[in-house]
Amino acid sequence: MLKIGRLKKLHKLLYLSYVGPFVATFFIALFVLVVQFLFKWVDELIGKGLPADVLLQLVFYATLGLVGMALPLAVLLSSIMLFGGLAEHRELMGLKSAGISLLQVMGAMMPFLVLMMGVTFFLNNNLIPYANRKLGTLLIDIRQKKPAIDLPEGVFYGGIRGYTIRVAEKKEGGRLEGLMIYDHTERQGNTKVLLADSGRIFYSRDTSWMFVQLYHGIAYDEAVREVRGRQIPPFTVSQFEAYRMKIDIREFKFVRTNESILAGHYQAMPMALLAHYADSMARRVQARLVDFRKSLRPFFLFERDSLFWERMSAGPDTVSRVAFALPVTDKTRSRALNEAYSVQNLLNAYSTEITHYRKLRARYLAEWHRKLTLALAVIILFLIGGATGAIIRKGGLGMPTVVSVLLFIAFYLIDMTGYKMVKNLVVAPWLGIWLPIFVLAPVSILLLLAAHWDVNLLAWRGWRRREEDDVHH
Repeated sequence: MLKIGRLKKLHKLLYLSYVGPFVATFFIALFVLVVQFLFKWVDELIGKGLPADVLLQLVFYATLGLVGMALPLAVLLSSIMLFGGLAEHRELMGLKSAGISLLQVMGAMMPFLVLMMGVTFFLNNNLIPYANRKLGTLLIDIRQKKPAIDLPEGVFYGGIRGYTIRVAEKKEGGRLEGLMIYDHTERQGNTKVLLADSGRIFYSRDTSWMFVQLYHGIAYDEAVREVRGRQIPPFTVSQFEAYRMKIDIREFKFVRTNESILAGHYQAMPMALLAHYADSMARRVQARLVDFRKSLRPFFLFERDSLFWERMSAGPDTVSRVAFALPVTDKTRSRALNEAYSVQNLLNAYSTEITHYRKLRARYLAEWHRKLTLALAVIILFLIGGATGAIIRKGGLGMPTVVSVLLFIAFYLIDMTGYKMVKNLVVAPWLGIWLPIFVLAPVSILLLLAAHWDVNLLAWRGWRRREEDDVHH
């Protein structure tokens, strides 16, 4: 009863010591990942005049999509901090002296880890696919949006379709001086030119139209027009005190794309849909293989020979004599060569299509398995982090942060390597995606044994000494 009471107090102490660092490291990791995402897309965001609500949606959906990666990293870092702090302050030694092993201490955290596994699976199966679909369509819209109109000084600006504008100087209050506008809307070259001493630019409320108000200028028009069936090349010059141009700029508006275009993307699906699409791709592969076999039959003329199978049943000698007795002429040789080329082209076409379906199926299955491996990685990374913390005996954010980042990078590289092999059809989807678990599970066991026995991993004598002590005891 006394030991059970001590274990309950230990559990309470561990949870109070773990939850705080876990929450803090989770938000720190999430912030770092979001900043990295924004740096990756900064070139697509700058200079396009995106509305504030669009930028907020971008950050929000990016944050939701990165939660699945930040959670295992937070588990790893906080576990190193917890057990590193316990080992640094000799608390693990005291627990071992009281008969409580390191595995029992880690086992006290299992209910929390099982909860985190469930949360990770739910996020990767439900919330993150939704966020990826929203984020994907938003990024497509941002990429397609043209940069905002910004007229530089002394440079011809051709960003507006059908117009080339040059501004000599910009003044305060939006006043422009020395304007030169080439109108190419009639697609006849530089036939319409407007020169103005000054002007201003206004926009409609829905930003679909741009109005250029010109003052004190001249308009040149050399456009060819058809009058009574004849093309007359006029040349007109007109002066104006005030002139307003209306330019269509709807192509610069931010237009939202329908989310249905990403409905079939593997990163925007739960497991049920992924399994359905994977089966669909497998059926397509089988159907195309059957079509390929049917398409080859017309090129093999012997299959249409009624006596072919009778000659085959007579034995290989008869078949070879019949084959060598066939006349070979230039015409038959040319025909055979053409049919061989046709078969080769047919093979290349079907091979490309079937490979495409197989790669799609591999990606669907890879994403299906990844939802499971990321959930299981929570426990694996906790065991590695806890054992590593007990070995390095350092708490806080210094050494644990460095070690956890290195361990997570190793996990990420193994995961990416396996995923690339799956995409290239080098290994089966289950093998490539479960590769990090297969690699890190033995590592976690090795680290747990080292932490349990207080053995220096880099010293082989430490292991030999431990084995000799076990034999003597």
